[in-house]
Amino acid sequence: MTMCLLDLILYANDVLAPAVTRYFHILFFDALRYVIPAGLLFLMLNRWFVHWAAPRRLGPAPRGKQISREIRYSMSTVAIFAANGLWIVALADIGLVEIYQPADRYGYVWLLGSLPVIIMLHDIYFYAVHRLLHRPWWFARVHRWHHRSVHPTPWAAYAFHPVEALLMAIFLPLVLLMLPLHSTVIGLFLLLMIVRNVIGHCAVEVAPRGLPGKVYAAFFATTLHHHQHHQYGRGNYGLYFRYMDLLFGTERSDYRAAISKFVTSDVSIAKHILRIWLAALVVTTMSTVDRSALAAQADI
Repeated sequence: MTMCLLDLILYANDVLAPAVTRYFHILFFDALRYVIPAGLLFLMLNRWFVHWAAPRRLGPAPRGKQISREIRYSMSTVAIFAANGLWIVALADIGLVEIYQPADRYGYVWLLGSLPVIIMLHDIYFYAVHRLLHRPWWFARVHRWHHRSVHPTPWAAYAFHPVEALLMAIFLPLVLLMLPLHSTVIGLFLLLMIVRNVIGHCAVEVAPRGLPGKVYAAFFATTLHHHQHHQYGRGNYGLYFRYMDLLFGTERSDYRAAISKFVTSDVSIAKHILRIWLAALVVTTMSTVDRSALAAQADI
């Protein structure tokens, strides 16, 4: 009995303690990856550039109770995402997935092309899961948590039911089971994912006016695109791009006329807001992510 207890203590010290330490390391940086982009964009649109944002606002100003709920739900998602990161590191430890470091291991064509590939795959995956979540059974029990924010804020980016958070999390390990990815590509993908999420939920159309805005709105899902989804509860299911909604006929018929109101004139400071925000995100990511959740395996 004493030996069994001693063995259990040694196991906990050798295996569980490092895993717990690694989990909280991942959790810390996943939380930063949510809080910094969401908080920065919220401040820019609701404190620093209020006069510019006012005519572009797509719904009423956010309320304290709503923001509090969105943050609570999102932090539970962050905890699930961190557990998923720990799981991916464990898979890499035993050789089931490959997160490689030498940039030229699979050639520079794959290094540069892998990010667009996983973004396209993620867009398809997100669309399919999103359509599933809008089936009556799934919506009533799971997805309605997210749709409590009819006019969301950037803090709603990860405001998911735990089941939805898990469905969103498993995309990356599924891809890694099929494709080797460089750690930097994974970090950039995670950064782009949260950037897209906070923009889609900010309730202020930030697309630049003029030709750049028209080009952007022609291909990408704008803030208005996703805001209409929250506002009306159906249609516009895509994440990054419009093509899945166009392909399956699920884009709202009033979207094109609505977005044209925001991208047709010549002068805008939207591009300056986006530049400041993205520059801050890049600097923050480079200096704080510490190889991020998934590159925490540097000791492999």
